[in-house]
Amino acid sequence: KHPSTLRSKTELAYLLLTQGKREEAETLVRPTLELQRTLFGREDPDTLESTNVLSLVLWKQGQNVEAEELARQALDLRSALLGMEDPDTLKSMVILSNVRFAQKDYPEAESLRRQAMEIQLRILGEADPATLYSMSILANALFAQENYAEAEELHRQTLQIQRRIFGEDHPVILTSMHNLGLALWYQHRLTEAEEFYRQSWEGRCRVLTPQHPQTIKTLDNLVLVLGDQEKWDDARPLLRELIAHRKCAAEDANASPTAINGYARLLLTCWPVDLRDPATALREAKRAVQKGGEQNPYHLDTLSRAYEQAGDVELAIVAQQKVLELAPPGESLYRKKVEERLVSLYWVSGDLETAEKICRDLLARRHGANLDKSHPFIDNALELLGRTLMKRGKFADAEPIFRECLEIRREALPESDWRIPHTKSLLGASLAGQGSFEAAEPLIMDGYHEMERSSHVLAEHVQEALLRIVDLYKAWGKPGKAAEWRAKLPRTDEAEPVKP
Repeated sequence: KHPSTLRSKTELAYLLLTQGKREEAETLVRPTLELQRTLFGREDPDTLESTNVLSLVLWKQGQNVEAEELARQALDLRSALLGMEDPDTLKSMVILSNVRFAQKDYPEAESLRRQAMEIQLRILGEADPATLYSMSILANALFAQENYAEAEELHRQTLQIQRRIFGEDHPVILTSMHNLGLALWYQHRLTEAEEFYRQSWEGRCRVLTPQHPQTIKTLDNLVLVLGDQEKWDDARPLLRELIAHRKCAAEDANASPTAINGYARLLLTCWPVDLRDPATALREAKRAVQKGGEQNPYHLDTLSRAYEQAGDVELAIVAQQKVLELAPPGESLYRKKVEERLVSLYWVSGDLETAEKICRDLLARRHGANLDKSHPFIDNALELLGRTLMKRGKFADAEPIFRECLEIRREALPESDWRIPHTKSLLGASLAGQGSFEAAEPLIMDGYHEMERSSHVLAEHVQEALLRIVDLYKAWGKPGKAAEWRAKLPRTDEAEPVKP
């Protein structure tokens, strides 16, 4: 019961946590915290430190509801007792931000991280490790909300400061390179992204070994970026290496559900496609869920994809519905992506009536959430509904949906954004479906040419726009023009297919 003894137990629990011994850490720190609260009260500095450590332990174990409660307690008490600028208060603020990020409340995570970073810049300076950490995780929160440009800028600033302090090949620098590559990749600046991923991967091979999980993670993204550039000769040997690493990790006697799931997902999604193995992927995806339980949405999502590739769309839908049930309530990017995938599965199943109902429900829900008309969730829902209506042959119903979507995107997005010509192409397709070929032609043609000139659009979207030209002329009774444009499509015997 001596304060020093209890303090030492908390410190030992934190050490166990850093060694990955999470259950041991919880077993040690939880009774310590209870005893400190009884003996010294909730406002005692040692009690608050134990509260922080237990919150961290629970966060690392995915027990985020209790972790959030403890993190808020620590932050509220420390801010009241010590003030907002105290290092311990800032530490509690960052811990809470990490819990909220794990709960996919990215706006609150951003707010907490930005507040911590601004105070740390003023009090500690930009070179302090705590400041650099806050800069990095704030960039991650921005990235999670698709604010890629600001995320890129913060990662560049962080990397510049880290290089000045640590030199090259320090692990934190290699992490910043990886994160910067990610921000560039999602802006479709693929050459730059490849450069940073390659530097990070080569550095991690030297510093951490090729088998280290972080090295493998960077290799995974490097392979994907090479695939997006259709550099198949460069991608293939790296992908074989990646598959070997993932297989080794998954077949280890003590393999975690995450390692097993990573192997399964790679076998489902890798490019070039001839290296995929859907049968093995389904077996491993089932094993990951069996070992880890049905509370991990990412593992369930992999299982859903495995069922889909195995041709069992009904089970894929069941698994994806479970993913949606686990999504936090309220509008979020994560929930949006889960719902989009569920709609796409109903497309595949042929149950377009249910797909339309889901689309109308989510559009009504987003309007009911009082989102601004220009909010990306609105135009995204409109596009999803419009595409579903066209699949049902309801081209006249789809036309006003796409017109509204185009109007919103023209007002909300930069003129050069690829989503504007993409929407023009879709609007043209809805007109062509009604037989209004002359009105459809300029929209479909302009949409394709504008997307083709853009450096920030994936090949899959350009190919979809090209296919709409072929379909237009075929439906219009102009087979010569249809054949002319069909000849521009990549042949599967000459090139890898476009990513679906």
